[in-house]
Amino acid sequence: MPSNRIELTADVVSCSIARRFVQETLDRASDDLRNDASLLTAEVVTNALLHARGPITVEIHQRDGRYRIAVGDRSEAMPTEKGYRTDDATGRGVQLLNILAARWGCERTDFGKVVWFDLPEPFESSPATYTDSQYSDDPYPNGVAIALLESPVHEMIRTGAHYDALYREFRLILELDPRRREEIPGRLFRLISQLGTSFVGYGRSAEDSWKAAVRDERPAVDIHFRLPSEAGPVIERYNELLDEADDYCQRAEFLTIGPTDEALAVRRWAFTQVVGQCRGELPMPWRRSLH
Repeated sequence: MPSNRIELTADVVSCSIARRFVQETLDRASDDLRNDASLLTAEVVTNALLHARGPITVEIHQRDGRYRIAVGDRSEAMPTEKGYRTDDATGRGVQLLNILAARWGCERTDFGKVVWFDLPEPFESSPATYTDSQYSDDPYPNGVAIALLESPVHEMIRTGAHYDALYREFRLILELDPRRREEIPGRLFRLISQLGTSFVGYGRSAEDSWKAAVRDERPAVDIHFRLPSEAGPVIERYNELLDEADDYCQRAEFLTIGPTDEALAVRRWAFTQVVGQCRGELPMPWRRSLH
């Protein structure tokens, strides 16, 4: 089974390197197939850059005009749809895989995970290996119990879409226009690069509660999970730096539009709750925080 493989550093330029690698390797494929493969590879590699540390691998298998492209990274966080609207600026990676790939899946490895997809037909007869049940039961069983009570589902989806778009711009802006490097505060960029891999996953119970609330279109849901106590100071500092980043957005110095007042309130409430509960404070429900 012929294959080609490259290893990439956790750097934004790796996204363009991966695209070129796919385009060159699939030189005998149709233009449509090459474009789909390039787009999906860029999406999966970008997500790896946003959420994983360490090297990223891209491997292409070929067989009788069929292709399987596999992207490996060092994060155990599995891909998931986040419930964003179709017009949101981000969060469409899983949607694109569902639409463009003949089949796709995600597998655990000794070092993290591999996300793969097949074009233009399934590479083999085996089913996709990714299932939502692969979330860890509790990644921090001895951590501090955190409760985000009455979490506003719709508002949190919208807030998450804004900050995912912001993270993506920070990580890719250097590839699109290296001259803008100085526009990103160095301390903000470094912390954003670190936080996505510092505390990975909330555990199966929290993930299932959130997904059920999104699926059932509930207005609010209680989210329970655990985090290491040392997460508190990091998230507190992160919250402060996101205030600075949002100021940049409000001044139209980034492509990402500024957050709504609602998004600011939700983010500050959620982060303040985590920080406070890591210190031993009692949780305050979202609605009570509004008064």
